[in-house]
Amino acid sequence: MAEVRYWSEMSMPELEEVISGQPVVYLPIGSMEGHGPHLPSGTDWIQAEHIVDQLAQRTGGIILPGIGYGVCNSTDAFLGTISISFETLYNLAHEVMTSVAGWDVRYMVVISSHAGRTHMAAIDRAAKEVSRETGMIIMMLSDYDLAYGYKGEVGTEGGHGGAIETSRIMAIRGDLVGDLPTLDYAPREQFVILPDPEKGFPMGARGDLTKASKDLGDRINSDILDQLERMVMEMKDRH
Repeated sequence: MAEVRYWSEMSMPELEEVISGQPVVYLPIGSMEGHGPHLPSGTDWIQAEHIVDQLAQRTGGIILPGIGYGVCNSTDAFLGTISISFETLYNLAHEVMTSVAGWDVRYMVVISSHAGRTHMAAIDRAAKEVSRETGMIIMMLSDYDLAYGYKGEVGTEGGHGGAIETSRIMAIRGDLVGDLPTLDYAPREQFVILPDPEKGFPMGARGDLTKASKDLGDRINSDILDQLERMVMEMKDRH
């Protein structure tokens, strides 16, 4: 197990020593949003925090205090959702990354477990600008870019509160998962923008939960970590 340090717990001399070794600095990003009757509102934050913690244990590095709020355009009608604007997330991500780069950090990995398009666009814009402005090498993605490879296995949409996400929370914090409901939802149309997207999944989640399980969640989370570990090591080897 590699050494994991937390930015918030280190003194100035400790940070100076650790940063001199060119570690990866990790920034987890999530959201607070309604995830149906069976999952907590912090589902996306729980996943981000878990994945970053486990990944840092494999690769070493420093974990920053994360950003627990996101842009939630399609779920802001559901109880539990706390949505911030594109501009707010962009500015926050940009300023945090810029400030970190100012301490001669060479590598940064930003992982969001909320994968909404507008949300990810805000972080992507910030990461690209900061990399150009400072020279810092940044890897930025949602772990759902990797998790959605399991959509074929669950047989239906496994995203927001569905079988993939529910399985992952079962594996990470099973104590927070309630009885699995039969969800009333309409399959999502690709590329179609609706004025009231919440009407397509009135229970606050979408998908078939009959294939959700802790075993599936363990497998998905392990696969995500394997892929991320390889990607982080390749980034450091090449740059």
